[in-house]
Amino acid sequence: MRINYRNWAAVQVLDPERCKTFLSTEYDYGHFFCAFNAQENLTEADAKRLEVQTFMEVSTGFFAQIKNLYYISSTFIEALKKSSLTLYKMLGKREECMKVYEDCAFIMEDMLWVVKTQPNDYIRFMRIQKEGALFTSFAFRMVGDNQFMTYDSTTSKEAERGCVAFYFMLMMLKKYGQADIEMLPKNKKVRSRLLNEKSINETGLEVKVLDSRWFTTICRDEGFLVSGHFRLQPKKDENGEWTRELIYINPYAKKGYHRLAPVVNIESTTNQTE
Repeated sequence: MRINYRNWAAVQVLDPERCKTFLSTEYDYGHFFCAFNAQENLTEADAKRLEVQTFMEVSTGFFAQIKNLYYISSTFIEALKKSSLTLYKMLGKREECMKVYEDCAFIMEDMLWVVKTQPNDYIRFMRIQKEGALFTSFAFRMVGDNQFMTYDSTTSKEAERGCVAFYFMLMMLKKYGQADIEMLPKNKKVRSRLLNEKSINETGLEVKVLDSRWFTTICRDEGFLVSGHFRLQPKKDENGEWTRELIYINPYAKKGYHRLAPVVNIESTTNQTE
């Protein structure tokens, strides 16, 4: 894995030293703003106003105030898919969503996702292709259970809902699941323990690899296999307040051999919370 400003031009909007020059050339400016009204959701005047606002946000380092840049591993995405039905049950509750909210950015496949609270308490959401072209932009605020308001949107309502749902479910898995986080220092070449490969971070930003393999169990059996599934287990945190932990109940075979993943044992966890 290699991250630098040549193959990930979009990451420059998070670097206080680089965002000032990211839009300095006519090519970069036009490339970044090419999709602001691609679906013609905005009037010409509103699209221009949003373009000017975003130029100011990028050039003055508004998005560079974000503290955490995550690199989402393929195994974390797989864990998210497998636990999505359980996490979806919390998604409709505004209180549950705001418990896991954080201003952050994350690299996933060929897209940079940027989530940043604005001064008016709306949340600015952007997806930027790795080469630097804006793909999605809107501002939203949750106003109730399963309800949120948006403005200055460059995409459809369906796409907005999908983006917001994915972001909050990812944050829920990070908080309630047993996520592994590994720091890749800026301007360093290291051997990533989580990615199991040489990782080169040539940016001026620290990158946090977000991984989750704790639910993985290897089963080798020709008999009947009971599927694994997820459950949100009530537990008390270090302050004695009730919270939740996403627990994976391992698949098991009626006969044969299976190697358990390194997860919290359900029985022992239950005893600790009683």
